[in-house]
Amino acid sequence: MIRKFFALGLMVLFSGCATRNQQAIDVAQYLEGVQGESVRASRSGSRDCPGNSSSWENEAQWRRIIQMASACVKAGSWTQVEAIGNHLAQREHVAPWGSYYLSLAAEKQGALPRALWMIDLALKKAPREALLVYQQGRVFWAMGEPEKAMENFQMALRLNPELVDAHLTLGLIFYRDQEQTHALRHLEKVLSVEPRNVSALMALGEIHYQRKNMELAQQHLARAARERRSDENLQKRLAQINEELAVEQAQAVAAARSREPSSTDLEQKEQP
Repeated sequence: MIRKFFALGLMVLFSGCATRNQQAIDVAQYLEGVQGESVRASRSGSRDCPGNSSSWENEAQWRRIIQMASACVKAGSWTQVEAIGNHLAQREHVAPWGSYYLSLAAEKQGALPRALWMIDLALKKAPREALLVYQQGRVFWAMGEPEKAMENFQMALRLNPELVDAHLTLGLIFYRDQEQTHALRHLEKVLSVEPRNVSALMALGEIHYQRKNMELAQQHLARAARERRSDENLQKRLAQINEELAVEQAQAVAAARSREPSSTDLEQKEQP
């Protein structure tokens, strides 16, 4: 029953006079320190999503503009994400990040061909950037091409084994497909970095429940429920797990007592 919580929303190469080698050098400066995990982590950065274009148009540092775009991703302000992406694509045309944010915005707006086009442009500039490979996989998934998507998700992790989003996506897919060993590996990796990730906690709780490990199931779902106190379905599921765990523990106590020798047995043993 819990699987309904895991709906996976499953989420033109610039011309110039530079030579290929010079282009590679130029792109490298935009990747250093802004790897996939860094961009993802910046979603919870100190800057909120700006309300007007002057905020990013007057910003001198491109890294801060990325922080603004990421804050808008977190806020779900896709019009702002698209506007900042356009600004980045024009101002920092060597970097892949403008096209990346344009792909995110197009995907969320349902314009999947454009989302794929934009992420393809980004990948031409930085073909080994894990976050870009992962985003292309998200677009493939949304377009109904799961085989291509899975290839991208796995390739993204080969490029960056610490990319938490890819671990979470693969973990939930493997959970859905009942491939529990693979799901556990990816979801536990998520929790090692984000111990309060509700999706990972809920999926792991259900996997442990299916494996008849009620205590671990209860622990994970209780942690998830603390993060989502207003989620009535999750609270009901936790209550159900608590009841079943209480019954299991009571049965274990009763079974242990039944194995203890009675007073009559002890007296008989003491007789010569």
